[in-house]
Amino acid sequence: MSNGCTTFNSTSDSNSNMRTNEVSALSPSPYHVETPTLAQLAQTYHSQDKTFHSSMIQIFPDGEFVWNSITTTAQMFRGQIYDLDANGFAVKLSNGSGDSFHFQFTPDKRGFWSVDENGNNVEEYLK
Repeated sequence: MSNGCTTFNSTSDSNSNMRTNEVSALSPSPYHVETPTLAQLAQTYHSQDKTFHSSMIQIFPDGEFVWNSITTTAQMFRGQIYDLDANGFAVKLSNGSGDSFHFQFTPDKRGFWSVDENGNNVEEYLK
């Protein structure tokens, strides 16, 4: 085409069934679109913020969440995961404060970001 646009052509199989946007099943998708299960999330994740403070999050198969944050002091937060969906999850603290943290998945679902009260991504946690 002379205008620089790209077109996508439909393909048909031997039975003349029309298909569009055909993707080979042999090539793995770069992104997981499904919601991870608690068992799939169960791992240890690490982060280091721009001031070189380290954090470690452990997620267990039953949804228990342990967050170790090392800044000028070491802090540990415990909680339970809830509202797990394809976008992320929330954690309600078990200390009786009623506080909760919110996390958003990275596009490949292999990590997540902590989200501040304004909905901005703060710190990334990776396996």
